[in-house]
Amino acid sequence: MKKLVVDLDEVICINSIIEKVNEFFGTDYSNENFPSLYIEDVFDDKENVDEFFRIYENENHYIKPYVLPNCKRVLKQLSKYYEIYICTAYVWQGRPNNTKTEICGKLDFLYKEFDFIKQKNIIFCSDKSIINADILIDDRVENLKGNSKVKLLFTSNYNLKVSNNELEKHNITRINSWQEIKNLLMKIK
Repeated sequence: MKKLVVDLDEVICINSIIEKVNEFFGTDYSNENFPSLYIEDVFDDKENVDEFFRIYENENHYIKPYVLPNCKRVLKQLSKYYEIYICTAYVWQGRPNNTKTEICGKLDFLYKEFDFIKQKNIIFCSDKSIINADILIDDRVENLKGNSKVKLLFTSNYNLKVSNNELEKHNITRINSWQEIKNLLMKIK
């Protein structure tokens, strides 16, 4: 079976941190219009950002994440043809104080919602360029620069400006939905 490695955050699900951001900063962002992957890029008041992290970094943000449309169904279908791995970071936005909470929250979520994925196939890794798979799906170009044969950039609001030239340079294909992923991967299985 071919190895399919899939990122968790912004590809499988979106955690509930946006709710905490809106509550703390008095904003009304949705997952679709938050302009960056990092909170620090949106709010330039370092003291408020640091306070936000002091309050929320040890909370489990995977109690009720938003699972992207068709994701679970497609992954379950693909598991008949691919060995599926989930590869996700374990340090929250460069802040190692919440590592235990992050790992436990992600594992609990995956064990509950994606029980068809083998527990041994869950990888915690910050530098995904070391991953060597047949197919790698991620929402960040820098995570797709490794040696995987097929590299798919899952579209998110903060990677929309990545140019076609940049994608071509690294042999990356943009993908916009789980249905597109299914259509493509069923052809190359």
